[in-house]
Amino acid sequence: MIGHIMILINNIKNIEMPKTCHNIEGFKTQTNVTVELYDYEENEILRNKIVEIVNHHRFILRFVSDVSFLLGPALASTYLCHLISCCLLLIECSQLDPDALAQYGPITVIMFYQLFQISVLFELLGAKSEKLIDAVYELPWECMDVRNQRLLCFLLQRVQTPVQVTALGLTKVGVTPMVAILKTTYSLFAFLRSTV
Repeated sequence: MIGHIMILINNIKNIEMPKTCHNIEGFKTQTNVTVELYDYEENEILRNKIVEIVNHHRFILRFVSDVSFLLGPALASTYLCHLISCCLLLIECSQLDPDALAQYGPITVIMFYQLFQISVLFELLGAKSEKLIDAVYELPWECMDVRNQRLLCFLLQRVQTPVQVTALGLTKVGVTPMVAILKTTYSLFAFLRSTV
């Protein structure tokens, strides 16, 4: 998914600037202004490229939706498993018994690392998709004809929502749920530790 987003950003950044310059006379002043505008042929080529970019973005969104549908239950159960098991592992490690630390210490580190790794990986997807907004906005829209400007406005509206995988459609997978899991794990650990 990240690779497709990077390809899409590269395709957007490689759109050429207009080759033709037009002289426009000022309305109330006698000055001539040179403006770069796409001619008819360049606008047609540009329109095809923008349509291709819209279709590629649509493909990415469809793929992310399919991944969310397929992996959403697994990600939600993984988060729940991390919440419960990390709390229990912290309780076992808090005994400070050398045998318990040798047995549960490495598992605790591995569980927290796995939670961190999953969350950061999916957070990278959202961060890359936010760069897509800037890439679309940096296109030379002021040099296009009105038809291409409308199409580009449609594309800009579509890329405003970052691409995110969701767990059961309830929460976005990333760093924010990881922090919530860590806070809840510590709260449960403190509660269970105080009752023991």
